[in-house]
Amino acid sequence: MASRGFTLIELVVAMAIVLLLAGIAGPAAWRTLSSFRQHGEHGRLMARLGELRFQAFRSGQPLILSSETVVQHLGPIPDGWSVQLAQPIAFDFLGRCSGGTVLLATSADVPAQRIRLTPGTCTLEVDAAP
Repeated sequence: MASRGFTLIELVVAMAIVLLLAGIAGPAAWRTLSSFRQHGEHGRLMARLGELRFQAFRSGQPLILSSETVVQHLGPIPDGWSVQLAQPIAFDFLGRCSGGTVLLATSADVPAQRIRLTPGTCTLEVDAAP
């Protein structure tokens, strides 16, 4: 008689192997996805920070970035992240800024970053916070 399929034991062994591989690969894939998400959000916040001087120039109105206006000017901050300013940063209608420091803390396992805006040009300089 010809065999027409798999035995129950073969199916159970195959499923056990698949589950074992999923248990090994799943957490690594989740960490990678989380890392991609974090880098994307970080890039979005950096881009918004760099655009603030152009926003002030386009509107013809000065713009003040402070702890109270972070969400208004940078958009929503992801859960668990914090954005702190040492002092408010002013952007005038000519596209210049007063300069200042923004402290961006993204998660417990990643060191916080200090983002410095140079006075006048508003160039962004990023380094690890102490």
